[in-house]
Amino acid sequence: MPFKSASELTKFSKLEIEQLFSSIKLKFRNMGLEILLAPRSLDHGRLLLAVNRRFGNSPTRNLFKRRMRSIFYEEQLFNQNFDWVFVVKSKPALKHDFLILKKLIYDILQQAIHKNK
Repeated sequence: MPFKSASELTKFSKLEIEQLFSSIKLKFRNMGLEILLAPRSLDHGRLLLAVNRRFGNSPTRNLFKRRMRSIFYEEQLFNQNFDWVFVVKSKPALKHDFLILKKLIYDILQQAIHKNK
């Protein structure tokens, strides 16, 4: 495992966030989410979640974030060649259950791998 703890998968400095957004290569929009993929900057992929307060109360936003982090870790997306950014664009995006989010990520990963060939 190229990182010491799971919390390292979601840590970014302000400079790293700016560099991440400037290096976005692939962009997908689906189910109220904008998913951005950039070449990873470290020896493992990382996850950045952006959820605005206007899209739900804190328990709802936190549930969404926990689900996304869990999928990222369980599916070992940190082994892919991407840093992932999920931006919530509408309130219904927070209502999707775990399996729907997992399938969405799997489908996007397949598209990203196909586009990078």
